[in-house]
Amino acid sequence: MVAKRVDLYLGYSITRDTGDGRSSAAPAGATDPTSLVFTPVQTFPLNFQSPMARVSFSVRPKLRWNAGWQFYNYHEDFGLLSYYQGYHANTGYTSLTWAF
Repeated sequence: MVAKRVDLYLGYSITRDTGDGRSSAAPAGATDPTSLVFTPVQTFPLNFQSPMARVSFSVRPKLRWNAGWQFYNYHEDFGLLSYYQGYHANTGYTSLTWAF
């Protein structure tokens, strides 16, 4: 069967959160042990980017087949005890959509 309608969806999501604007996790010149422990975990500056693409084909009048891809790129600007969390992932998927 020939597809009568094909939809293409492209997207790009960007998040750049500066936290509270500090340039480092530890406060400059702090000597209080409580401040040294809790101040670094009170701000979470991060960058997140996620491009995506999806194509959808009409198989029957009320049935569509979808295939897509999404890339995840997450990065912290500074982390607790100088440990930076970050990850990259490619995710592919396929699905059927039924309208009733």
